[in-house]
Amino acid sequence: MKKAVAYMEQRKEKLMAILQLPPPEFEPETFHLLRVEIKKIRAVMVLVGKLNPNCLPPKKYRRPLRQVFKSAGIIREKQIESAFVQSSILSEDEDKSKTLLLLQLEETEIAQKVEFRQLINHDLLHSIGQLSDKLSACLTQLDKKKVKEWMQHKSCKLLQKIKQLPEKAADWHEVRKQLKVHNYLTACTGFTTDQWQPEKIAELQELLGKWHDCHAMIQSFKQQINAKQTPSAKEALHRLIKHLMPQQQTIAQQITLLTTGFVAEPQ
Repeated sequence: MKKAVAYMEQRKEKLMAILQLPPPEFEPETFHLLRVEIKKIRAVMVLVGKLNPNCLPPKKYRRPLRQVFKSAGIIREKQIESAFVQSSILSEDEDKSKTLLLLQLEETEIAQKVEFRQLINHDLLHSIGQLSDKLSACLTQLDKKKVKEWMQHKSCKLLQKIKQLPEKAADWHEVRKQLKVHNYLTACTGFTTDQWQPEKIAELQELLGKWHDCHAMIQSFKQQINAKQTPSAKEALHRLIKHLMPQQQTIAQQITLLTTGFVAEPQ
């Protein structure tokens, strides 16, 4: 499993490089890249957990990664919301409310960035380094044939799930996460199935990502409406939700149309 070990080492180097960047160099895209690298490491943990569970590092080594991922996720969500609010066209009467909402989002983002920077210390970096090294060691113990068989089985199961994509939002998000894990592990191991359709999968992932962004913003704006807000701010939030809902419906239709083109391999 030399390819997988090399992949894991790349993840460690890239993640550690991002975490050690000085605060001024952290752009919105940086938080996205940070979360992607963590997702790739988590995918490796899925592989190890399935094929060599006794080798999986204890939770104390995994906890720091989860803390960084969660904190960066909150920041990323506020950045996405701010970009949407900024681009939204509201009436002149709602301009002040729009400015207020942007200030609130900025304050939340700034406060979370402070918490994020407080997480990054020598102990956390050391723990993540240890986790990465232990995962690399676990990968060396995996049987190449079993990895290939497991990847092929997961590919077929996932294609079946895509073909019969459920209607529940939570299930859509779960399919999206599984697609990411599969793609990361394909890059990690080099194994997939002949039935896999990379171009359509990439398109589906993009659509599911856009759909989820809409869904997450709608839920966040609803929570903000229930919080302490001025009447004009609440009206502005309602208007933003109305902008998002048709977008989400259009994306959902595109997803449904796309998934009908997938051919699931029978069990």
